[in-house]
Amino acid sequence: MRTIRPLVPWRSSSARTERRSLSVGDYLAALALAVAIPLVALAFYVSQRVADSEREAARAGHMTTTRSLAAVVDREIEKHIAVGWTLAHSPALLAGDLAAFRREAMQTHAYLPGSWVVVFDLNHEMIVNTRLPAGELLAGRGRPFREEETRALATGTPQVSDIVLGRLARRFVAFAAVPVLQDGKPRFLLQVVLDPEHFRKLLLDQEYPRDWLVGIVDRKGNFVARSPAHS
Repeated sequence: MRTIRPLVPWRSSSARTERRSLSVGDYLAALALAVAIPLVALAFYVSQRVADSEREAARAGHMTTTRSLAAVVDREIEKHIAVGWTLAHSPALLAGDLAAFRREAMQTHAYLPGSWVVVFDLNHEMIVNTRLPAGELLAGRGRPFREEETRALATGTPQVSDIVLGRLARRFVAFAAVPVLQDGKPRFLLQVVLDPEHFRKLLLDQEYPRDWLVGIVDRKGNFVARSPAHS
C-alpha cells in the first residue's frame, strides 16, 4: 500500500538558517514598526479626544448663548407685563375715565418702543387702542377673546400669547394679556402688544457671528424674530 503524504514546500537547511539569522537592521526595523503602531493608535486617540473636547466646548458655548438670549427675552416680556400690571391698577381706568387713561397709556410708548396698549370690556368690545388716533371710533372692532385672554380673566394672572395676526395692525404680533380687576373680579382685559421687530433688534444687539441663524420661537414653533433673516 502506498502512503499519501501532503505536499509541502521543500526548504533547504541553508534557507532555515537564513530565517533564523536576522540581521541587526531587520531587528531594528521590526522594533520601529512595533513602536510605531501604538504611537499611531495613541495619536488617533488623542486627536479624537481633542475633537470631542472641541465639540463639548462648542456645545457649552451654545448653551451659554441660549441661556443669555433667554434671559434677555424674559426680561423684555417681564417689562411688558409690569407695564400692563401698572396700567391695570390705574384709578382712571377703574373709574371709567378712558380719555385720562389713554393719556397715561400713551406714555408707555417711549418706554416700550413699538408697543401699544389695547383695552377690551367683558363684552369683547375694544374701548382703548393707543395705536389708533384719539377719538377714532372703536365700536364694532371687538372680537372673541383668544385662549390666552380667556385664561387671564379666569386666573387673574397675566398670560403671554403666541404669534398672531393683528386684525388692525395687519401684521404678526404677540401680546401680554393682563386682567383688570376691581373688587377681585374682572372689569376689563388689557393688552400690551409685543412687537416682533423690537425682538429682532434685541437679537442684533447681541452681535452674534454673521453665519449664525438665531431665532426666538413661540410655543407652537413659529418664529417671533430671527437673525440675520427675518420674515
